[in-house]
Amino acid sequence: MIRKKITTKQVSEITGLAESTIRGKKAGTQVLRRTKHGRSTRYYLDEALAFASGQPVIKRTIQHSILKPALSE
Repeated sequence: MIRKKITTKQVSEITGLAESTIRGKKAGTQVLRRTKHGRSTRYYLDEALAFASGQPVIKRTIQHSILKPALSE
């Protein structure tokens, strides 16, 4: 599946936030995944739309869990 990448300006138009707010990772925009293309930063369209609609954006990361044995005394 190819995911469309958009610029900071397009994200600001979708969300209604200032470009500097998005670039600075403020107002909750730190959840948006970023891809660097030289000096410019691109964002994923579907994540920006989900952020604007108020749906939680879940980053796809690998979660490592280490199970510690319970201490019995």
